[in-house]
Formats: sequence, structure tokens, C-alpha cells
Amino acid sequence: MLESTIREAVTAVLHHGDEIFMVRRNPALFSFPGYWAFPGGKVDAEDAQGRPRSGAWCEGIGATELEALARELREEISFDLDAAVADGVVESVHLIGNALTPDIVPARFNTLFFRVALRAKPAITLDTG
Repeated sequence: MLESTIREAVTAVLHHGDEIFMVRRNPALFSFPGYWAFPGGKVDAEDAQGRPRSGAWCEGIGATELEALARELREEISFDLDAAVADGVVESVHLIGNALTPDIVPARFNTLFFRVALRAKPAITLDTG
């Protein structure tokens, strides 16, 4: 067994009607080039400084995780979670599970998967870089 640090990560499963949203990872990336994935990424130290959010739409989700989720959605697909909530586009955000990288991998992640239920299909702009 390798000695490794477990990093926290978040992933958004955007859901509208019978559709979910996935992105294809850039083929030039080191990790999982060209793979299909849900938008998300590492929880950064700055995410702990994020503003608290409240309401039935995000009940039970920590401020740090919500900040990381909102930041990753902005960075990767130009989706503003807070604006979508204010506009009534977001019905709810719920934790649907997590995946922990096995201990045989030196860079481990505990990834939290959040279902973002949408009332309308959002406009998405991918970060192609």
C-alpha cells in the first residue's frame, strides 16, 4: 500500500428532464485525456472562504463543497450556479454519492457527486483549454 494524501473533489451531474450533461476532456490533458466526464474538480483552500448559501435547494450541503461546485461549474462550462438559483432554473442540488480512489494510487481523491436538477436547459460555454 502506498502512502498517499486524500484530496476532496466535487462533481456536478446536471440533470434536466431525461438528459444529463457530460463533457469530453481535452485530449492534451495528463489525466484521462479524451474521456467523457461530469464537470468538476478539486476542492481548493479558497473554497473554504466562500459565502454560505441557504435554502431548500441546497439543504445539508456544506458551504465549502457548494463553493467548490459553483467555482468548477463557472470555470469549466461558464454555468453560474448562483444566478441559475436566483433565476429559478435550479430546482435542487443533492449529494448522490461519492467515490474514493483506491489506496494503490498515489494521488487519491474523495469525489462527492452532486445532482443539480434543472427546470430548464442552460446555455453552456465550454472551456476548450
